[in-house]
Amino acid sequence: MVAVLLTLAGRAAAAQARAPASSSKEIDIMAHLGNSHTIELPSWNVPYYKEIELPRLAPIRVDGLTIDLSPTRHAVFLALAAVLVGLVFLYTSRVVARAEAAGRPPRGFAAAMEAMVLYIRQEVILPNVGPHGEGYVNYLLTVFFFILTCNLLGLLPWSATPTSNIAVTGAMAALSLVVIEISGMQA
Repeated sequence: MVAVLLTLAGRAAAAQARAPASSSKEIDIMAHLGNSHTIELPSWNVPYYKEIELPRLAPIRVDGLTIDLSPTRHAVFLALAAVLVGLVFLYTSRVVARAEAAGRPPRGFAAAMEAMVLYIRQEVILPNVGPHGEGYVNYLLTVFFFILTCNLLGLLPWSATPTSNIAVTGAMAALSLVVIEISGMQA
Protein backbone atom coordinates (compact mmCIF):
# COMPACT_ATOMS: atom_id res chain seq x y z
CA MET A 1 0.00 0.00 0.00
CA VAL A 2 2.82 2.40 0.90
CA ALA A 3 4.62 1.60 -2.37
CA VAL A 4 1.47 2.40 -4.37
CA LEU A 5 1.03 5.73 -2.57
CA LEU A 6 4.68 6.66 -3.11
CA THR A 7 4.40 5.77 -6.81
CA LEU A 8 1.28 7.88 -7.21
CA ALA A 9 2.89 10.78 -5.35
CA GLY A 10 5.95 10.57 -7.60
CA ARG A 11 3.80 10.59 -10.75
CA ALA A 12 1.82 13.58 -9.47
CA ALA A 13 5.04 15.48 -8.75
CA ALA A 14 6.41 14.65 -12.22
CA ALA A 15 3.16 15.77 -13.86
CA GLN A 16 3.27 19.02 -11.93
CA ALA A 17 6.86 19.63 -13.02
CA ARG A 18 5.82 19.16 -16.69
CA ALA A 19 2.80 21.48 -16.31
CA PRO A 20 2.88 24.74 -18.27
CA ALA A 21 3.66 28.00 -16.50
CA SER A 22 0.84 29.24 -14.32
CA SER A 23 -1.53 31.90 -15.55
CA SER A 24 -1.71 35.32 -13.96
CA LYS A 25 -5.11 34.47 -12.42
CA GLU A 26 -3.64 31.92 -10.01
CA ILE A 27 -2.77 32.99 -6.50
CA ASP A 28 0.55 32.09 -4.90
CA ILE A 29 -0.60 31.32 -1.35
CA MET A 30 2.91 30.69 -0.03
CA ALA A 31 3.76 34.37 -0.42
CA HIS A 32 0.95 35.16 2.01
CA LEU A 33 1.91 32.47 4.53
CA GLY A 34 5.64 33.00 4.74
CA ASN A 35 7.67 35.62 6.53
CA SER A 36 8.38 38.87 4.70
CA HIS A 37 9.05 42.56 5.22
CA THR A 38 5.43 43.46 4.41
CA ILE A 39 2.16 43.37 6.32
CA GLU A 40 -1.15 42.77 4.60
CA LEU A 41 -4.11 44.85 5.74
CA PRO A 42 -7.70 44.19 4.65
CA SER A 43 -9.05 46.40 1.87
CA TRP A 44 -12.31 46.76 -0.06
CA ASN A 45 -10.48 46.89 -3.40
CA VAL A 46 -9.37 43.84 -5.37
CA PRO A 47 -7.26 41.82 -4.32
CA TYR A 48 -8.91 42.73 -0.97
CA TYR A 49 -5.70 43.43 0.86
CA LYS A 50 -3.14 46.19 0.88
CA GLU A 51 0.55 45.49 1.42
CA ILE A 52 2.44 47.85 3.68
CA GLU A 53 6.22 47.73 3.53
CA LEU A 54 7.89 47.50 6.94
CA PRO A 55 10.93 49.71 7.56
CA ARG A 56 14.30 48.22 6.74
CA LEU A 57 17.11 48.84 9.18
CA ALA A 58 20.76 48.85 8.24
CA PRO A 59 22.33 45.44 8.90
CA ILE A 60 24.76 45.13 11.80
CA ARG A 61 28.11 43.48 11.13
CA VAL A 62 29.80 41.59 13.98
CA ASP A 63 33.05 39.73 13.22
CA GLY A 64 32.10 39.17 9.59
CA LEU A 65 28.58 38.06 10.50
CA THR A 66 25.75 40.20 9.14
CA ILE A 67 22.69 40.52 11.39
CA ASP A 68 19.49 42.01 9.99
CA LEU A 69 17.25 43.35 12.77
CA SER A 70 14.60 44.72 10.42
CA PRO A 71 11.04 43.93 11.56
CA THR A 72 9.26 41.18 9.66
CA ARG A 73 5.65 40.04 9.52
CA HIS A 74 6.24 37.32 12.11
CA ALA A 75 8.10 39.70 14.44
CA VAL A 76 5.26 42.24 14.30
CA PHE A 77 2.58 39.65 15.09
CA LEU A 78 4.82 38.13 17.78
CA ALA A 79 5.01 41.53 19.49
CA LEU A 80 1.26 42.04 19.01
CA ALA A 81 0.56 38.66 20.65
CA ALA A 82 2.84 39.53 23.58
CA VAL A 83 1.08 42.88 24.07
CA LEU A 84 -2.36 41.26 23.86
CA VAL A 85 -1.44 38.58 26.41
CA GLY A 86 -0.03 41.22 28.76
CA LEU A 87 -3.12 43.42 28.45
CA VAL A 88 -5.50 40.49 28.97
CA PHE A 89 -3.59 39.35 32.07
CA LEU A 90 -3.52 42.89 33.50
CA TYR A 91 -7.22 43.43 32.86
CA THR A 92 -8.18 40.06 34.30
CA SER A 93 -6.04 40.47 37.42
CA ARG A 94 -7.49 43.92 38.12
CA VAL A 95 -11.09 42.78 37.67
CA VAL A 96 -10.53 39.71 39.87
CA ALA A 97 -8.82 41.84 42.57
CA ARG A 98 -11.70 44.36 42.55
CA ALA A 99 -14.26 41.55 42.74
CA GLU A 100 -12.45 39.91 45.67
CA ALA A 101 -12.21 43.27 47.48
CA ALA A 102 -15.97 43.71 47.02
CA GLY A 103 -16.58 40.19 48.31
CA ARG A 104 -18.16 38.86 45.13
CA PRO A 105 -16.96 36.55 42.33
CA PRO A 106 -15.69 38.08 39.08
CA ARG A 107 -18.10 38.31 36.16
CA GLY A 108 -17.86 38.24 32.38
CA PHE A 109 -14.55 37.85 30.59
CA ALA A 110 -12.55 37.83 33.84
CA ALA A 111 -14.63 34.93 35.16
CA ALA A 112 -14.02 32.97 31.94
CA MET A 113 -10.27 33.66 32.13
CA GLU A 114 -10.18 32.64 35.78
CA ALA A 115 -11.97 29.39 34.95
CA MET A 116 -9.52 28.63 32.11
CA VAL A 117 -6.50 29.40 34.30
CA LEU A 118 -7.79 27.24 37.14
CA TYR A 119 -8.59 24.36 34.78
CA ILE A 120 -5.16 24.44 33.13
CA ARG A 121 -3.45 24.74 36.52
CA GLN A 122 -5.40 22.00 38.31
CA GLU A 123 -5.99 19.53 35.48
CA VAL A 124 -2.98 19.96 33.20
CA ILE A 125 0.06 21.53 34.87
CA LEU A 126 0.05 20.18 38.42
CA PRO A 127 -0.79 16.54 37.55
CA ASN A 128 1.85 16.44 34.81
CA VAL A 129 4.69 18.42 36.39
CA GLY A 130 4.45 16.79 39.80
CA PRO A 131 4.79 18.01 43.37
CA HIS A 132 7.18 20.84 42.46
CA GLY A 133 4.90 22.10 39.69
CA GLU A 134 3.62 25.09 41.66
CA GLY A 135 6.80 27.00 40.80
CA TYR A 136 6.23 26.52 37.07
CA VAL A 137 2.54 27.47 36.96
CA ASN A 138 3.04 31.15 36.09
CA TYR A 139 5.58 30.41 33.37
CA LEU A 140 3.56 27.59 31.80
CA LEU A 141 0.33 29.61 31.87
CA THR A 142 2.09 32.52 30.17
CA VAL A 143 3.56 30.24 27.50
CA PHE A 144 0.19 28.53 26.97
CA PHE A 145 -1.72 31.79 26.49
CA PHE A 146 1.07 33.26 24.35
CA ILE A 147 1.01 30.29 21.96
CA LEU A 148 -2.80 30.32 21.96
CA THR A 149 -2.84 34.03 21.08
CA CYS A 150 -0.24 33.58 18.32
CA ASN A 151 -2.24 30.75 16.77
CA LEU A 152 -5.56 32.61 17.07
CA LEU A 153 -3.98 35.64 15.38
CA GLY A 154 -2.87 33.31 12.59
CA LEU A 155 -6.51 32.43 11.89
CA LEU A 156 -7.22 35.98 10.75
CA PRO A 157 -7.01 36.19 6.95
CA TRP A 158 -4.62 39.15 6.87
CA SER A 159 -2.29 38.15 9.68
CA ALA A 160 0.53 35.67 10.22
CA THR A 161 1.26 32.87 12.66
CA PRO A 162 4.59 33.63 14.34
CA THR A 163 4.75 30.15 15.90
CA SER A 164 5.12 28.69 12.40
CA ASN A 165 8.59 30.25 12.30
CA ILE A 166 11.24 27.81 13.53
CA ALA A 167 13.16 30.66 15.17
CA VAL A 168 10.20 31.42 17.46
CA THR A 169 9.76 27.76 18.34
CA GLY A 170 13.49 27.39 18.99
CA ALA A 171 13.61 30.52 21.15
CA MET A 172 10.70 29.29 23.27
CA ALA A 173 12.40 25.90 23.64
CA ALA A 174 15.68 27.55 24.64
CA LEU A 175 13.88 29.77 27.15
CA SER A 176 12.12 26.74 28.63
CA LEU A 177 15.46 24.93 28.90
CA VAL A 178 16.99 27.89 30.73
CA VAL A 179 14.01 28.22 33.11
CA ILE A 180 14.02 24.49 33.92
CA GLU A 181 17.80 24.28 34.38
CA ILE A 182 18.05 27.40 36.56
CA SER A 183 15.14 26.36 38.76
CA GLY A 184 16.63 22.86 39.01
CA MET A 185 19.98 24.28 40.12
CA GLN A 186 18.30 26.45 42.74
CA ALA A 187 16.36 23.52 44.21
